[in-house]
Amino acid sequence: MAAEEKVREIMARCGAPLCGFLKFERVEPHLLECRAKAKIDFEAKAVIMAVFPYKIDKDVPSNLARYARLKDYHKVVGGILERACGELSDEFEGKRFVWFVDNSPIPEVSAAAFCGLGVVGENGLLIHEKYGSFVFIGEIVTDLELIETGAGIGRCDECGACADACPARCIGGDKRGKCISFLTQKKGELAEGETELIRQGGYAFGCDICQEVCPCNRDVPLTYIEEFLESGIFVLDEENLESSRDRAFSWRGPEVARRNLGIISADFGNNKGEK
Repeated sequence: MAAEEKVREIMARCGAPLCGFLKFERVEPHLLECRAKAKIDFEAKAVIMAVFPYKIDKDVPSNLARYARLKDYHKVVGGILERACGELSDEFEGKRFVWFVDNSPIPEVSAAAFCGLGVVGENGLLIHEKYGSFVFIGEIVTDLELIETGAGIGRCDECGACADACPARCIGGDKRGKCISFLTQKKGELAEGETELIRQGGYAFGCDICQEVCPCNRDVPLTYIEEFLESGIFVLDEENLESSRDRAFSWRGPEVARRNLGIISADFGNNKGEK
């Protein structure tokens, strides 16, 4: 059995059937500077990219972006990739396998798009053919030689729906400082304009406005990942804020979410927060 076929078999068995490969030399010049980069302390040859769908309901209202309603994806996806690395190490004795999720030196969206896992949307997100943009991205860097999949980075049809719907009008430009999702994660005092954008968005954490209007996300199936499905329907309020340590937004601490709750509390259910 070819190495690529065996890797796919192991990835699927561990919970990551949606994967592709590219040579490390292709991403090496574009590595992001972060502490996690130090984990690649060997002569890497390839990157195994994987996507993990996370949509758990169709149209249930919540004041959290869909990714933030879930059990912490860092732990769920990290657990899948860690298991895969263990099995890959057993199968390919002497080879190194190091996994990353979120905190990664790999430019994840472009790398995943390059190896055939989707196209890049106007909003900068990866859009998978079946699951749309409601996917997390993770990867494994290895010194195992693998044949590349995919044929380059594709783009969406650029229909403009996401740009038209964004209250911050930041799609196609610099998101930082204006993107509602970014603002909901920002610590400290907010400027009046920033507060108003969070109020318009209606989210206590994150923002899905550009994703909800994207035609590529119309009628996408729910995730098959049990840990996400078990998260259940979740709306954040003051009573469950302190007990939400297992959710994806908890890394920022309760004060930021508490501030955002105060901003949107009078508007939730009557604006963009109702999905």
